[in-house]
Amino acid sequence: MTNRGPAIKYYSVNDVAFNPYNSSQFLSTGHDCSAKIWQIAEDEDEESSPVEPSLLRTLPFRDVPEELLYKSDNSILAVSCTDGTVSLFNTEDVFEDFPVLLAKFRVAPNGTNQATGATTWGVESTEDFLFTSSEPPAPDDTVTGYHRAWDTNRRSLAFQLDAHEAGDAIAISPDGSTLALTTSGAGNSHPIRLYDIRRRDPKAFEKEELESFLERPSSSSDTGEPPDQTVHYTTFSSDGRLLAIARSDNRLHVYDMRALSKGPLCDFRHLDSDGSGGSSYGVIHAAWVEGRDRRRIGITSGGDDGCVRLWEPALSSSDELQGIILGRSDFDVAHFSIGDGWKGETPLVIGDSGGGVHTYDLLDGGGRRIVRPRSSAKRI
Repeated sequence: MTNRGPAIKYYSVNDVAFNPYNSSQFLSTGHDCSAKIWQIAEDEDEESSPVEPSLLRTLPFRDVPEELLYKSDNSILAVSCTDGTVSLFNTEDVFEDFPVLLAKFRVAPNGTNQATGATTWGVESTEDFLFTSSEPPAPDDTVTGYHRAWDTNRRSLAFQLDAHEAGDAIAISPDGSTLALTTSGAGNSHPIRLYDIRRRDPKAFEKEELESFLERPSSSSDTGEPPDQTVHYTTFSSDGRLLAIARSDNRLHVYDMRALSKGPLCDFRHLDSDGSGGSSYGVIHAAWVEGRDRRRIGITSGGDDGCVRLWEPALSSSDELQGIILGRSDFDVAHFSIGDGWKGETPLVIGDSGGGVHTYDLLDGGGRRIVRPRSSAKRI
């Protein structure tokens, strides 16, 4: 209570996903142990200030819901939670009425006190499978990790991968045949394993160790504890030949899947910055981009220098086009999204750690890249 009445408490938002059947509705998850469904009112005046969405309903959870993941055909929504579970719902039911729980999977055995880590749907030949990893409640805890594949048709465990370290990130190849798993183990071990998930083989057919993480002055903690060393995100190129790995040491590594044992094909680095005034998380996200003829391929990444940069694996590392800035914020990049211009989507949206959201145009009339914010940053 305050002298002006009850105080309003605000909670962090963990994830947001639009209704795939109605773009005027979206779903959000937050630290208030709920998922909320919102309706966006029609905006008749495009020049007016942003319209505040209205809350349609709240879906309660027993713990904090985190990621929202749609199956490739959008028919099922998976919601991961910090209590070590993943819940499945019919997507249409979520937005039309209070949904009935289809299934709930536990990513680690009861009593292990592990949270849900990386979670992703299979694609193509493995689209009916959901892949999960467990992780410790605290980043510096050393635990036995569990990495599982769930058959969502049978609502049961299909197989368990042979890795035993805590999970970092999962990526599925575009044809759904290969799973790349990165983990964190004792002694700062960071292996990457490849699995043939189309054949449901629980044993990795290749295992390599990632390059050691760099010590970064900007990531040192006031408590004297060593900085977190982790892989934040991994993603395959559209042809499945390249794998990009976003790392906490502010580097983006690109691997040739045909020569994984040779180490990274490219080592792209963002500049270190102390400007954020807080913890430094390195490269949080990466996304592949292609030219119209698909002959040129690039990878975008956002780092602690507050920039979303474009890199081209086919060019020399010293080429002046490497690391060209597509967008810049005053704080380190927390997340960004590359839109599909052919679908009328905003080319680039950046969310920074200072609570700002920035939108950008990437091309001028002649098809040349520009760095021009479409609108001033909105603080949330």
